[in-house]
Amino acid sequence: MIPALVLLTQILQTQKQNIKAMHPHDIILIPTLSIGVDLMSIGVVLVSIMGLCGIAKGCTRLMNLYFVLVLCFIAIQVGHATISFMSGSPWVEETLENSWDKAYDMDKGTIWDLQREFHCQGFRTQEDRAVRMMLQESDSHLSPCLEILQRHFGHRLRGLSLYILCIRLIQFTGVFLLSILFKYLTVLEQTEENEQSQQTDEESRFFKNEKQFEDEGSGVSLMAEVNTDGGLPQYTAEDTYDGQYGYHDLPEYVEDEYEPTVYIL
Repeated sequence: MIPALVLLTQILQTQKQNIKAMHPHDIILIPTLSIGVDLMSIGVVLVSIMGLCGIAKGCTRLMNLYFVLVLCFIAIQVGHATISFMSGSPWVEETLENSWDKAYDMDKGTIWDLQREFHCQGFRTQEDRAVRMMLQESDSHLSPCLEILQRHFGHRLRGLSLYILCIRLIQFTGVFLLSILFKYLTVLEQTEENEQSQQTDEESRFFKNEKQFEDEGSGVSLMAEVNTDGGLPQYTAEDTYDGQYGYHDLPEYVEDEYEPTVYIL
């Protein structure tokens, strides 16, 4: 068991040495076109929780606020990426300097490898964040690495920045279209609810329940007036159903010797 473990360890060490021989540089230059992703992660989580709560409770205001915040966040990212891409050389120089700072703080061996490969020393000057090397007489006057790195990595960084800018634009367009679709579905749902409510109100005019009949019956009272001519009394209906009082004279009773006339109140 122990010889096998030793053999496996030797194989892994050999592979690591081969990888280092093929890729002498540990630093990877990737353009960073996002603003404080680590600092904004908490805000993104809170906004996402707010959106989930809005969906769970069916609250339109929370969901609208969620889409507005997401659109603002992506718009800021797109604006920053566009400005960085349009600035050209200053942005490339800033990206290279940030990468050099990270390598100088975390792994100075990477800077030593870069200086040895490109025959330079320091970033802006020979003394600027440089790693001392065993120089030969012919290499006593080395130039700074900034211009060399710009010529070597500038074109690649611009290509990557264009790719990331396209991704930001696609994200912004997708979220914008999604918010429009959500707004349309919300308006459509409200319209259907209003139509159903209106249809229910129209049907309730023709189909009344028992309580509505009782309320209407209780709102109408009859008042008798004595006819001075000696005929039958006249009746007046007092309508109080709509909150207003109105008196309407009923038609007089007409005596017909052939067919009686019936009045239904």
